[in-house]
Amino acid sequence: NNCPFLPSCKGRNSERCNKGFTLPAIKPKYDFRIKLCAADENMLNPLANILKATLCLGGVGRRSRRGFGSIHCKSWDFLNTRDLNNFILKTLNAIKNDFETKENNIFRKTNCNANYPFIEGVSLGTQEKDINILLKKIGQATHDYKDPSLGYAGKYNNSTIRMASPIYVSIARVNNRFVPVITTLNSAFPSSYPKYDFSKRNNFKDSL
Repeated sequence: NNCPFLPSCKGRNSERCNKGFTLPAIKPKYDFRIKLCAADENMLNPLANILKATLCLGGVGRRSRRGFGSIHCKSWDFLNTRDLNNFILKTLNAIKNDFETKENNIFRKTNCNANYPFIEGVSLGTQEKDINILLKKIGQATHDYKDPSLGYAGKYNNSTIRMASPIYVSIARVNNRFVPVITTLNSAFPSSYPKYDFSKRNNFKDSL
C-alpha cells in the first residue's frame, strides 16, 4: 500500500511487484560511512567536493534519477531552501567556478558544447512533509510527461537504444521536510533517436 509507483500498477495492492521478481536494496534510513582516501593529500578537498555534489544531486540504485536512493549527510542542516540552494552553488563552484544563481535557480555561466551529460543547471521543486507522497508525485510526473526528451529505452530504426534521462531528481531533507532537487544535464542524444519534445521535459520539471 505504500508503494510510490504509479497508481495504474496492477500489483499495487499485493505484497509482490507484478513484474514477479525482487532485487537486493538498501533499506530506508540506513546509516553508513564513507572513508575518502587519496594518494595525494592535495586532492582530498577537490574529491570531497565532488563527493558532496554527487550525494546531494544524485543517489544510489536503479531509480536514483527519480528520487529513490537519495542520501542525506548527517552534517547537513538546511533550515530552508535558500540554505540548500547556497550549499549546492558553493559546492559546484568549488569544483569548477562556473555557476551562478538566478531567481533561486542555478545555471552555468558559460556555454559548453561538449557531447556528454554535463550539468546545465539545478532547480528546487515544491516541499512535501511526507517523502512517500513526493516519490509518488515524481512517479506520476514521469508517467504524465513520458517523452524521449526524458530518456528512452527500446528499438528505433532497427537499433536498440538506451538513453538515460538527462533530468536527475534527487530528494533533500530541509528542516524535516523533503524537497526535490532537479538537475538538468546536457542532452547528449545519439545520432539515431526518436523525435523528442523539450516542452514535455520542461513540464515535467515544472510539475515538481
